[in-house]
Amino acid sequence: MIINERESEFVIIEQHNHAVLSSDLFSYLQEEFFTGKELKQDILFATQYHDCAWIGLDAAPLWDDKKNSPYSFINLPSSLKLPHYRYGIDWIEQRNKYAALLCSRHYSSFFSNSKSEDEIKYLQYEKTRQKRLCLEMGIAIEDSNIHLEILKFLDNLSLYICINEPGVPKSDEFPWYQNGFEGTELFSVEKSDGSKLA
Repeated sequence: MIINERESEFVIIEQHNHAVLSSDLFSYLQEEFFTGKELKQDILFATQYHDCAWIGLDAAPLWDDKKNSPYSFINLPSSLKLPHYRYGIDWIEQRNKYAALLCSRHYSSFFSNSKSEDEIKYLQYEKTRQKRLCLEMGIAIEDSNIHLEILKFLDNLSLYICINEPGVPKSDEFPWYQNGFEGTELFSVEKSDGSKLA
């Protein structure tokens, strides 16, 4: 869950609700920003359900005694998150393999530099899943790169909206976003060859 702490209250946003906002934002993307338009519904599914792993966790929030606040998606221990992450991607895979590939890659990126044994095992499991899904769908993993960047951007944009107070000055934004958004080159008005998008 997303926690915004105010002077005398917590504002709590369930992760799945933030994901639904991500999918609403998806509808505003111009199709020229991505290839594989035949996969549009699969990308939308991934965007809408990428945080379905949190539905059970957010239904029964856990309290962090050290911080005297509910646990958020940021500080909930990995030992509690990882089984839900796997379950969430399993759920998505039963419904849409391409969406599962995108979500698996997205979640895996959270642990790319981890030294935790549990996180490394999780990452290995998901890498195996990704290879299997690519074989089943007859695609190379690189074929999903642009769609993964779309998912990541919309996740970040929705999270930015949920985690910051409306009208917040740049200096008071959540630290992840004070220097802008990473991985937004896809949405540049200029292509890498210098030509403009139509």
